[in-house]
Amino acid sequence: MLKEHSVFNKHISLFSSLLFLIFGCNSTLLYAQKNNEPQLENSLLWEISGKDLSKKSYLFGTIHMINEADYFWTPAMNTAFEKSELIVFELNTREMTDLSNMMGMFDQFLMKGDTTLRDILSEEDYGLLEDHFQTIGMPLMLFERMKPFFLTILLDPATNSFGEGGMKSYELELTALADKGEKDVKGLETIEFQAAIFDKIPYTLQGKMLIDQLKNKDAEVPGMDLDEMTKLYKEQNLMALSKAISGEESEIEGFEKIMLEDRNEAWIPKMQNLMQDKTVFFAVGAGHLPGEKGVINLLRKEGYTLTPIK
Repeated sequence: MLKEHSVFNKHISLFSSLLFLIFGCNSTLLYAQKNNEPQLENSLLWEISGKDLSKKSYLFGTIHMINEADYFWTPAMNTAFEKSELIVFELNTREMTDLSNMMGMFDQFLMKGDTTLRDILSEEDYGLLEDHFQTIGMPLMLFERMKPFFLTILLDPATNSFGEGGMKSYELELTALADKGEKDVKGLETIEFQAAIFDKIPYTLQGKMLIDQLKNKDAEVPGMDLDEMTKLYKEQNLMALSKAISGEESEIEGFEKIMLEDRNEAWIPKMQNLMQDKTVFFAVGAGHLPGEKGVINLLRKEGYTLTPIK
């Protein structure tokens, strides 16, 4: 019993640490802009100035997870971070890594009504999922009502090495730097808002995606070359990264507006307000930056000057 409790706490802690990274993986990288892409220089870091700003702010594109050996943080990035008075992520990372806080919001991750995984999966698929959770030491009954999309993080092979020296997260690394520098941290969205997005995508479709990922988790998936994406990210090539990602096929293609475009547009007034009187370091998924309705272009349309920093 003690061993099972320890395993449960380990995975719940991991779940809370990785939950906000779902959007870095699935919404910001799988649904990059496909058309009318304004050309951008190779840079993950952009200076925001002009219009009515009294101080410059910064926009940085993150990647949800990266091999520790590939993680990089340049002097220019560090300088911009150090100059900033406020660090803003898609979600408030301090809240997302607070276990007690996450447990209080657990209901947000559940399917509406009395819907369960058994309701949306075939008996065979449910058995496959049950066997997988058994191998990682987690009874599936603990997640019987959870929205399938959130369970995908526990199928990612990288999850096994996260936090143990194998993988790193830019969001968590930057949160640690913010803690060290005693900088305030905020989020552009709330977990309630993000969780509600997945009520707009049919649970049966989410379940199909979950099972497809489970069946192919050890296979080479066309268009999903993470090594190539990591290479493009390290080259800071937003245009090539966007092109590579937009060439992928997704079972929930058609939900890009909900997953990406609407969110980008909703962020702009919030960003304008936050950087009105202070230097802010915005760190959001790299897939949010390029495109006609990407954050860079939307800010430029509002009259701001966005300058790449290498």
